[in-house]
Amino acid sequence: MITLQGTEKLLILLGKKAEAAKKTGKLYEEAYNLAQCGKTLDLLKEGVELTDNTEDSQGGATATECQEDKKISDMNLAAAKTAESKITSEKTRLEGLKKSRAEALDGAKIAASKHKAAIEKANRLKAADDALSNMKKKVAC
Repeated sequence: MITLQGTEKLLILLGKKAEAAKKTGKLYEEAYNLAQCGKTLDLLKEGVELTDNTEDSQGGATATECQEDKKISDMNLAAAKTAESKITSEKTRLEGLKKSRAEALDGAKIAASKHKAAIEKANRLKAADDALSNMKKKVAC
């Protein structure tokens, strides 16, 4: 069963996930940039053979470390976008649930009011019927 509280808790959790993924992605992106890994990976693209122990003279990171930092950064930033997308859809869903709940409550109030009016009418009709029956008995006597 879908509940408003459950959806609100899910939104909070998704927000925390998005924030954590974004911070992690930016941290690895910063490490990548500080180590000037772009130069190292450009050398790899140019065909310069770099071993695992080859360090960029500027940043001190190996080619493997640079590739891993880039991969981790990209994955986390993509996860943050996915979480943010889910947040948007869950917010829309939550708004729909709140609207449906409000409509249901309004409908219940209207139904309760109509029910009360129907009972009052039934009581009036019963009283009128009883009065008519009593009049018929008096006239018949």
